[in-house]
Amino acid sequence: MRPQVLARDGLRLAVERRCRVDDRHGRPRRDDRGRPLAGRLREARAGPVATDDEVQHLDGVAGRVVLVLPVVGVAGLGQRRCGPEDQQVQDVPVDDAAHPPLGHDAEGRCARVPAHDGARGRGDARRARERDLGRQGAAHRRQHGRSAPRGTSRCARALVPPLGGPLLRLPVLLRASRDVGAPRRSAHRYPRGVVDSPLVRPGGRVVAVVVAFNRRDLLQDALDALAAQTRPLDAILVVDNASTDDSAQVARNHPAAPVVVTLERNTGGAGGFAAGLAHAVASLGADGVWLMDDDTIPTPTALAELLAAWATHPGPVDAAGSRVVWTDGRDHPMNTPRSRPGASRAALAAARRAGVVPVRSTSFVSMLVSADAVRTHGLPVADYFIWNDDFEYSCRLLRDGTGLHVPASVVEHRTKTFGATDADPGDRFYFEVRNKIWMFTRSRALGGGERLLYGASTLRRWARTVARSQARGVLLRAGGRGLRDGVLRRPRPTSEVLAGLSLADDVVVLDRSVR
Repeated sequence: MRPQVLARDGLRLAVERRCRVDDRHGRPRRDDRGRPLAGRLREARAGPVATDDEVQHLDGVAGRVVLVLPVVGVAGLGQRRCGPEDQQVQDVPVDDAAHPPLGHDAEGRCARVPAHDGARGRGDARRARERDLGRQGAAHRRQHGRSAPRGTSRCARALVPPLGGPLLRLPVLLRASRDVGAPRRSAHRYPRGVVDSPLVRPGGRVVAVVVAFNRRDLLQDALDALAAQTRPLDAILVVDNASTDDSAQVARNHPAAPVVVTLERNTGGAGGFAAGLAHAVASLGADGVWLMDDDTIPTPTALAELLAAWATHPGPVDAAGSRVVWTDGRDHPMNTPRSRPGASRAALAAARRAGVVPVRSTSFVSMLVSADAVRTHGLPVADYFIWNDDFEYSCRLLRDGTGLHVPASVVEHRTKTFGATDADPGDRFYFEVRNKIWMFTRSRALGGGERLLYGASTLRRWARTVARSQARGVLLRAGGRGLRDGVLRRPRPTSEVLAGLSLADDVVVLDRSVR
């Protein structure tokens, strides 16, 4: 590919190079087929003089990785910083002799590397320059004892040392092109060790979303518990899933004055949480959304403990869940979080200091979600209707994000019986089978190894459920229908499932399944 410079008004960008795309742990990121993701890096071509803002910002142009450098001394512009309104991208040929790449001289000082002998082909010269940059970057690290920020690609690490101190003090975030319909990495990453989430800033807004269906007495208790929180909620949203009792009226008459939205038809827990999340983020200005069913009764300090853990944990957090107990105080087996496999010792030590446990998934029975994560990853899959919607959604958020289980935050889950998900479900076993197949085959929430791990665990649980069932015929027929629909059908986009309902406009804004 012919080297090019992307020039903007008052800015000069860099020569385009191939590079490997690493994740935040320094490992190569891979697509669904296990192939390393490749990006395009623009090698630095700054002018002879540079301001302290040697890296003004990073931007994506046409889905490619772009490193933007300010250049001073441009005719008619000087050191003026350009705004978005006057940023126009145009391709400009590069003269390698006039703009040699940055590097080090023989004495280890930052200098420009002369162009290679023209006797070799353009590809050979390009590869030789990249090798030189790699060697010079290693020499810089040996001399100065520092390297590029974590998370950058190998090519970028070779380019960081020559750019000087200001770049080393700034987070370098590289984005590679990918399917925007199912982003795997959060676009709202903060620098490692820095907590800057709007949720834990003064004035951060937390909105509780309660999905209700025909359980007026439990809804009354849940609203009483929300009103008694030591950290007052900024708003309470009750999504009434077309209840046939007076649940909506109970919510409207409650002293907590919740926002009540009644859906015209029952969309299940999945549809109710998708609609509630969309309305809380798009219309109620939530920085964080606290999700729960109408049979969830939080203790007075449940929200305060979630926020305290969120603020104490060193680094960004996407979701946090509470400890869920039954009416007698025992841990509820239906809402046991899945610990994060392969967590590093440093991550485990940091979690212990914060009094939390890193998890791979959590439950909608008290799950606090960052609004930034909702904007990045979208909404729960409403077509699941019931069961596994929280498993799929939390795994999708936490595949490259951070999830916490906070034992100090306690909620009571008032189910009729004490039991796990392998209790005899009857006809509802259809949703268990269909949704698990959808998750393993139609969702990007899990990686390849995780699909095998959780798939084997699911098969064991299904066998245990059938063995313990008092009506195996009902269970097998429901499972057979779920297997058929899970294989032959795919879940519809959430905006399509919720079309025509009260909160459909908010759902369209945040639905990522249709992109």
